[in-house]
Amino acid sequence: MDEPRIERLPGPGYLEQNRRLVEQRRLLDEVWEEETEEFLERLEISSGERVLELRCGPGLGLGRLARRVGSRGEVVGFEPDALLAAEGGRRVQEEGHKTVRLISGDFLSLPLIPGSFDVVYCCWGLASWGERAQVLKQAHRLLAPGGRLGIFDFHREGTRMFPHTPAIEAVLGASVAYHRQQGTEVVLTGLLPELFLSSGFLLDGAWPRQKAEAPGTLSYRWIESMLLDLGPRLLESRLLDPDQWGAFLLEWEARRVDPKTLLFSPPAVGVLARPLSNVSL
Repeated sequence: MDEPRIERLPGPGYLEQNRRLVEQRRLLDEVWEEETEEFLERLEISSGERVLELRCGPGLGLGRLARRVGSRGEVVGFEPDALLAAEGGRRVQEEGHKTVRLISGDFLSLPLIPGSFDVVYCCWGLASWGERAQVLKQAHRLLAPGGRLGIFDFHREGTRMFPHTPAIEAVLGASVAYHRQQGTEVVLTGLLPELFLSSGFLLDGAWPRQKAEAPGTLSYRWIESMLLDLGPRLLESRLLDPDQWGAFLLEWEARRVDPKTLLFSPPAVGVLARPLSNVSL
C-alpha cells in the first residue's frame, strides 16, 4: 500500500520572509513608479499585444501592463515562488483585470508556445536569477517577430551617502558583498549587452536613472528599510562585526537630522533589446 502523501506547509520563518518581501516590493514600486512608467513607454506596448512579465513578484506591476494592452491584449505574469504568485493572483482578482493570468514553476520548462508574446519584460528580477543566460534564450524563443525585450534593474554599486563616513561606507560595501555572495549580479546592467548577444538579442538602448534624496523622503526611507532589514544577515555572514553594525546605527540616526545629508540610490537602468533577426545590421 502506498504511503499517504503529506503536503508540508511553509514554516513561519518563510511566511515572515515573504511578508517582508511583499512590503519591500510595494515600497520599491512606489519609489520608482515614474521611472518604470517612463521605461514602459519606451517599450511601446500597444493595445492588443501579448506581454509576459518575468518574476512579477506579488503582481504590483501587472495592472499597468494590463492598461496598456487593453481588452484585446493579454498579460501573463510569471513568478517562481508559489506564495508570491498566489498573492499576485489575489491582487489581479481584486483589481478586476480580466486579461491577466499568473503562472508559476520552472520557467525553463514551462509549456509556453514559441513566438507567443510581443513583449517580454522583467522588472527587478533578473539580477538575482541564477540562470540568466538560459532565461534570456527562453525569452528569445517566446518572442514573436518584431518582439521586444525590456529589463529594468539595479546597478547595485552606486548607493552612496554624502558627506562620507566610514561607518556607513562599511555597511554599504558589505551589502554589495552580501548580494554578490548570494548569487546576485550586482553590475547586471553593464553585462547585459554581452548576455544579449549570446542569447540572440541586440541592445537597442539603455536609460539610467538615479535618485539623490534628503532624509525623510520616500526614496531615503526605502534605502533605510533595506539596510536595516539586511543588517542581521550581514552579521550572520560575518561581513560585518557587531561593533561595525552598532557604529552604523549610531551614525545613521545622527544623519537623519543632519541638513548636509544627501543619499544617492543605486542607479536603476532600463535596457531595451530586440532579437537579432529583427535588426538590420
